[in-house]
Amino acid sequence: NPHPTRTPHKLWLLACGKLRGYLHPTMAKTMSSVRRVNHPGTGWALETAKPIKLGEDILCEAPFIVVDKPAKDQDGNQSWVASDFKTAFANLNDEQKKFVAELVPDKVVTDHPISTELSPEEDHFRRVLQVIARPFGAGSNKEQQAFFENLTLAAHSCQPTAAYCPSQGLGKARLVALRDMAKGDAVTISFIPKVYLRYMPLWKRQRFVQQNFGFECRCTRCKDELRMGFAREPSKVSNELAFEHQELLDALADGMGDDDFQALAEAHLQRCEAAERKDDGLFHLFVTLDMLIEFHLTFLQAEGSWVEDHLAPALSFLARKYQSMPADEELREEARDR
Repeated sequence: NPHPTRTPHKLWLLACGKLRGYLHPTMAKTMSSVRRVNHPGTGWALETAKPIKLGEDILCEAPFIVVDKPAKDQDGNQSWVASDFKTAFANLNDEQKKFVAELVPDKVVTDHPISTELSPEEDHFRRVLQVIARPFGAGSNKEQQAFFENLTLAAHSCQPTAAYCPSQGLGKARLVALRDMAKGDAVTISFIPKVYLRYMPLWKRQRFVQQNFGFECRCTRCKDELRMGFAREPSKVSNELAFEHQELLDALADGMGDDDFQALAEAHLQRCEAAERKDDGLFHLFVTLDMLIEFHLTFLQAEGSWVEDHLAPALSFLARKYQSMPADEELREEARDR
């Protein structure tokens, strides 16, 4: 949870504003690569100030505000309560509060049950923390959410032009170009895990963004797919495959034996491979392969001597995943067919 006012956390919040610009030797150069643009009704955004090549840094900066995420409970769940938002907001200095007040979360994100316990300013902070703040230190012992004076303004897109690359240890984050960009191009990132982004169907991306960030994605990719008639809802077969996948995860969590799990998972994998594209077969196939890879690697790490039982299958499933990846031309043909 965010710490009381006079703590190292408070000092870190205050120090962020003073340290930015001194943590990376190329920061002054990369800052000149973008400019802030204020769009009426949607607020601030980022666009390139000059041409940028694939793989180049677009922006590098230290966080302006860092908020510790709540500790996970014994079941691994992590949830915020009203006091978390109140304490985090109280820890902000005047300059940081002014910055937060100028951020505009998506209009779809309105009231939440917890809103009644918060002041209007605290509730606005809750909304921008949910939608606009970026994860910082994910997977570490100290997971955080961070606001950046410029990087935070990069909007979500299901076809992003940049990748968000945080480095908690170095106290900074970077935006890296995912393609060649011309001057004036929008700088966007994806709030969806990039491992599935390319193959995640429209309906699934829309649900993910709505459930996790509270807004409806209206990016160019989603608009194009809607115009081409991509499904807004999963097919019957796609729903069944998703349900089977969740049943497998639940059964494993409930203590199903390894052999029984692997037999059921293999049968499910075959159904995913047989599913047609209209039933999101490729997406379900990749999700299942990732589940099996993680299953075997987990056991390999816990029981290092089980190399034959777990390393070989993990590598085999990884190979199947990459062999199944379609070329870009296949994806274009699929779009035309739809």
